Amino acid sequence: MRKYLLIILAVFSVAACNPRTKKKKTKSGPINRFMTFHNTLFNSREAFLAEMESRDKAHIDNFYDPYISIYTTEDNLSDVQNSTTSNPGNGPDPDAPRGIRSNEAFSGNMSAQPGKKGATALQITEAKALKTISKYSVLVNGVEKNKKIFDAYMLLAKARMYQGKYLESLDALSYIFNTMSKDKRLPLAKIYQAANYTKMKEYYRADEVFRDLEEDPKNKLKKEHLRILKVYQADNFLKWGKKEFAAEVLEEAFTYNKNRKTKSRIAFLRGQILASLGKKSEARESFAAAYKYANSYEFEVKSQIEI
Repeated sequence: MRKYLLIILAVFSVAACNPRTKKKKTKSGPINRFMTFHNTLFNSREAFLAEMESRDKAHIDNFYDPYISIYTTEDNLSDVQNSTTSNPGNGPDPDAPRGIRSNEAFSGNMSAQPGKKGATALQITEAKALKTISKYSVLVNGVEKNKKIFDAYMLLAKARMYQGKYLESLDALSYIFNTMSKDKRLPLAKIYQAANYTKMKEYYRADEVFRDLEEDPKNKLKKEHLRILKVYQADNFLKWGKKEFAAEVLEEAFTYNKNRKTKSRIAFLRGQILASLGKKSEARESFAAAYKYANSYEFEVKSQIEI
């Protein structure tokens, strides 16, 4: 009997001395998501918005060109897009990639000036996004668990696209496709994938992405997606030389977009395209719509002249 008691006591002693394996805690969670957004990710976003705001303010339309651009944040070097503020109707379009006018932390011209050293706003955006990804990414079995990393990669992709680094931008978007394939925001990433292809003059590949977005029932497109998609899709058709399709898509873009400035620019561009196709009557109607929604005196005058 004493022999069995000694054996039982030995077993319990071994079990007691054996260190318990603790479940590894991941960095994902409400506190981590809060810290991620309100630190490096927040700074990345603010720098990007400041750059878009600067471009919006500096933009001057050249009405002697055949066509205007819809978004006033487009980079002139690349072959001529969620503001936190509400949309007052005449102000910046929250769907277009532009900044917030009340931004103080990154206000002013963030671009590096000739002869001066310093990072541009887009370089800051890129660096902060990469830092966020490095510190807070939670990759488990090939799946990204921290949902805020989607925002970081989108900022990274946009910053690179606006710097003309299209392949690197596509590389950032590829991470989203590979590790966050079930995210409901995936259509937004695909729209910017197509926009990169357009800027690379790979119009057919961009068209394939747009068609897949519209035709595949798995893609749950929201109105905010369609507002951006139709603008970039029309831009792709126009640069591709398919003016008729561009005019058709712009008519849809006009319906989906509610911002007055954007609607006016869509209507004006559509009028220019229709006029170049010899459709004078339809062009005048489109210019009349541009005049109706114009948010500046110059745009009113130019629209009236075309009417």
